[in-house]
Amino acid sequence: MAPARWYLVASDMVVMALIYLLMAYAVLSLALRDDNIVMRLLRVVTSPVRVPIAAVTPRLLPRAIVAVYTIACLYVIRIALLVAAQTIR
Repeated sequence: MAPARWYLVASDMVVMALIYLLMAYAVLSLALRDDNIVMRLLRVVTSPVRVPIAAVTPRLLPRAIVAVYTIACLYVIRIALLVAAQTIR
């Protein structure tokens, strides 16, 4: 890792952590209720990325589908970070 691209690597790690948390949220939202402490923690941690995506999706979609759509949007961001890291070289 070159010192000039540390911010791209750190951003990529944050995006991957959010993707993993959203995967856990999507799977557990099908099995657990909302008042569970794990679901409350996942909801609080992932809400900064879920809420803007949920604003543009239909309200009839279940939470798991909105989480999957959010994961897809985060993968697009991750690809953009990868392209940016490759063009800086």
